[in-house]
Amino acid sequence: MMSPPESRRKPNVLLVDDEHAFRTSTALLLEASGYPCVAASTVDEAMAALESEPFDVVIADICMPGNAGLEFARRAAGTSSSPAIILVTGYPSVDTAVEAVDNQFVGYLVKPFDQDELTRRLERALETRRMRSAVARMREDLSDMDAQLHDIAEGMGSRAGAPADDAEDAAAASATRLADFLASCGLTPREHEIATYLAEGYRVSTIATRLGISPHTARRHLKSIFLKLEVRSQAELLEKLKPWPRSPR
Repeated sequence: MMSPPESRRKPNVLLVDDEHAFRTSTALLLEASGYPCVAASTVDEAMAALESEPFDVVIADICMPGNAGLEFARRAAGTSSSPAIILVTGYPSVDTAVEAVDNQFVGYLVKPFDQDELTRRLERALETRRMRSAVARMREDLSDMDAQLHDIAEGMGSRAGAPADDAEDAAAASATRLADFLASCGLTPREHEIATYLAEGYRVSTIATRLGISPHTARRHLKSIFLKLEVRSQAELLEKLKPWPRSPR
């Protein structure tokens, strides 16, 4: 059965706090507002939940064991579903507020708060996530269009008498250099395939289809590639792979 479009399904919320009373009362507020909620009391529980199902929003306490320096919030934001992050705290500070902005977390709630305030922040977080997803899709579409234009230009060049053999030799040498670079970064064979397809201008959904894997799995591999190549986005990854031009397809 196909999943309903994101705009028509109920957003999935992960609530993470080690205080039982706060966790229980906030979960009730979320459910009363119509937001399905999964509650976790530890960082390990929360990470296990994030690995087992996608979440749209993560509401996480700042002062919680295992969350030193907002480590959990950053890890959660980097998971495959790319949830929006709302931080909550009973001890607000300029440092944590600035760090939240620097990490592009979308909310900062000070305990105690009421249902209306929670709902407003949650709706704002969901809208921000929708906008980010739309921008990411547009970037993928533009990348796909760029690849198509590249193919058209190559085809026109070949018909005009361009030295095809030289182009193929250059492409083969470029592919070899790219393979050596990716191997030096410690990529697995599957990650190598995905990175190579990205360098050639394919979008993630197309790569998943070509490799016979789900888009979710492809994005999980992509997160690992980000870590190994020390980039934070697909745009940064493509910039890093620029020295190796796309090979003819």
